[in-house]
Amino acid sequence: MVCTDITYIDTDEGFLYLSLAMDMFARDIVGWAAKDTLGTEGPLAALEMAAKTVGAVEGVVAFSDQGCQYASHAYREKLAELGWISSMTEERHCCENAKAERLNGILKGEYFLDRRFRTKAEAVEAIKETVWIYNHRRLHEKLGYKTPAQFRAEWGKKAA
Repeated sequence: MVCTDITYIDTDEGFLYLSLAMDMFARDIVGWAAKDTLGTEGPLAALEMAAKTVGAVEGVVAFSDQGCQYASHAYREKLAELGWISSMTEERHCCENAKAERLNGILKGEYFLDRRFRTKAEAVEAIKETVWIYNHRRLHEKLGYKTPAQFRAEWGKKAA
């Protein structure tokens, strides 16, 4: 299962909208995109990046809130092309997409993506670094106190 969400990043040049996709198995950020608008471009780019990491295997569930980006024809067509299944929250309540919302909170609270950046380019560099640190340095209790990257690598060896 991949959970997805969009959050905003503040800059002196205006907002960037950060689309995230997290693999619930390895708890790693497998897709992300920072865009100038709230259109479908960000979620689609994050989804395509996620498919490269998770694999375009049939039956992967892509969980999201009821945002118009996730209900769009373009997003649903991409899911169908991948053979993935859409699952959306039932109500417009953040608790139903708690894992994605928690990820947003971690990235903003622990890695300071909640600050105001001077430029959008500076924000994108901070996002890249944050995603790498989250995947390669942050230990997760649910993963046996391993990083998502360690967990995915070890799981890959066992599956081979």
